[in-house]
Amino acid sequence: MNFAHPLLPLALDLGSADPGVRLRAVQRLIPRLPDPGFLETLREHRLICLLYRTMTQFPRKEVGEVPLLEELRREYLAGVRLYNVQEKETRILAQLLAGVGVEVILLKGGDIRHRLYDDPACRPMSDLDVLIAPADLEKVRTFLTREGYVLAPWDLDPQPGFTSRFDNDIAFVTPAQNLYIDFHWGLHEVGAYYRLPYAPLRARAAVRDQQGWAALVLAPEHLLMHLSLHT
Repeated sequence: MNFAHPLLPLALDLGSADPGVRLRAVQRLIPRLPDPGFLETLREHRLICLLYRTMTQFPRKEVGEVPLLEELRREYLAGVRLYNVQEKETRILAQLLAGVGVEVILLKGGDIRHRLYDDPACRPMSDLDVLIAPADLEKVRTFLTREGYVLAPWDLDPQPGFTSRFDNDIAFVTPAQNLYIDFHWGLHEVGAYYRLPYAPLRARAAVRDQQGWAALVLAPEHLLMHLSLHT
């Protein structure tokens, strides 16, 4: 996040566990919405859904008058629609791969939006990251291609086996072309200096109910390590 705008650090308080802290953040942010460029800054950092959802948790008399309310509501509803599409695609992918014996572990946004957010639509996601076993890479590549998923052009192998040997992820776009999915077979960060291999990650992974289907997610300590390195 770029903190060039002086109010952006305050937006972090929208995620506080303390309702009083959240309310004070709303009360300071809302009156500044008409300021030139501020709404666009919130949009750029994908914070409008979180602001709107947090604001609606408090009585109107505590929040005060809300400028641009209809615009905030429209963007929130658009975020909910996008979330529903992404969740459907995630569930379809997991079920398809489970049918051919491939497990996927949800990473980053696909996990965090459910683990940490009261309203998962408030954690935007531009693509879905999942972890698979290294031995399943070619099976995934072959099966998804047959199912209509399209391999991203930048992940085409210059020669057979190159990607699996020298990289740690490939991307596919869904048949509806509404979501990129990044498949990792290990977590490499800081120029691959830090590596979290698949086997210990899978050994401690947990199963979580995700709106009616069983999703595999990283153990809390592995999630913290991954996010710290990725950030």
